[in-house]
Amino acid sequence: MSTVLYAECPRYEVTAVLEAPDCGFQAARILAWDINVLGDVVGCFSCPGGNDVPFIWHLGSELSVLDLLDGITEGRAYAVNDVGQVTGFMGPPRRGFLLDGDDVFDFGLVPESTRAESLDINNSGMAVGFWTHVVVGPTHGFIWQDGKTLSLADSIGADFSRARGVNNFGQVVGWRQVTLAEERIAFLWDDGVVTELGVIPGGCSSEAFAINDGGAVVGYSELPAPGRPGELDAHAFLWRDGEMVDLGTLPGLKTSMAHAINSSDQVVGVTSSSGVGGSAFLWEGGCMFDLNDLVPPEFGRPLGLALSLNDVGQILVTGLDFAAVLSPTGVSLADVDGDCVVGFGDLLAVISDWGRSDTSTDFNCDMTVDFRDLLFLLAHWG
Repeated sequence: MSTVLYAECPRYEVTAVLEAPDCGFQAARILAWDINVLGDVVGCFSCPGGNDVPFIWHLGSELSVLDLLDGITEGRAYAVNDVGQVTGFMGPPRRGFLLDGDDVFDFGLVPESTRAESLDINNSGMAVGFWTHVVVGPTHGFIWQDGKTLSLADSIGADFSRARGVNNFGQVVGWRQVTLAEERIAFLWDDGVVTELGVIPGGCSSEAFAINDGGAVVGYSELPAPGRPGELDAHAFLWRDGEMVDLGTLPGLKTSMAHAINSSDQVVGVTSSSGVGGSAFLWEGGCMFDLNDLVPPEFGRPLGLALSLNDVGQILVTGLDFAAVLSPTGVSLADVDGDCVVGFGDLLAVISDWGRSDTSTDFNCDMTVDFRDLLFLLAHWG
């Protein structure tokens, strides 16, 4: 179920819009990958036919191209931690990097590889990613810290793997594929101990993208498509305490992927029907919301993909030719009558909907308006 608030009291305001530099008569492409607690944004942009160019953006400034090493002609900035260190890849050849102020640390390539990318970084400067040989394989996850690269090939115990996310306790998540004949399965690596996270019940594969400091993991799992024999649908998942929960999709859509989770267990990602395009979503407290419904309608630009959010609740979204930062306004879900205050009008709405399902007063999306929703409303009174 998706709960939609009245437009007069949006839950988020658009506090920044990022656009790529002018490409002349052709439209530029921009992808914003990560936002830290300071509101710094990293990503990449490109003109048609051109290479990706890594950037960083600070509040109140223009996009700045990352100043990396001589001879670098392409790159992406995938992640920025809360102390401002940036990681991603640069090339040619493609290999990971860490940018710390004016210092650039080149991860290089292990002898068995021809390409590598660094995908995430925690506040201690531990970066994770993957290396691969583009001709003969294999692909393996790695950890980089203090100038040293640790391949996860041995501890993961699979022919193929990628490390996708890392938290501030050094726990790493990603996927592993024991052999080409087997499916990818999400894993959690913790100081050399590997735990398979499994799949959504009835599913066949999974990949993990991110982990928060509480050990909650998000990603997606593939499962048979209803009414379409032989086809699979991806569904976003949340894994914690040994259980993988299917986050579902927005009404009328078929697929979803969860890309990021913050310390409050808010989850963002994308949901769609075709796997191409779609709507950015926010999941919290058991409910999935279309982010397009939670911003002022006068913004008027479709929000297609959410790849990151920070611990103050800001969400980073990407559209067709722009990226935007959404900041919470403080409006509560319990304000169902749209007057920007949780009060008697909202209480009457809960009482009127008591026992019903699929209404805006079912705040925890358990398909029944009951005392749990009443307690939620009272907790947000005023």
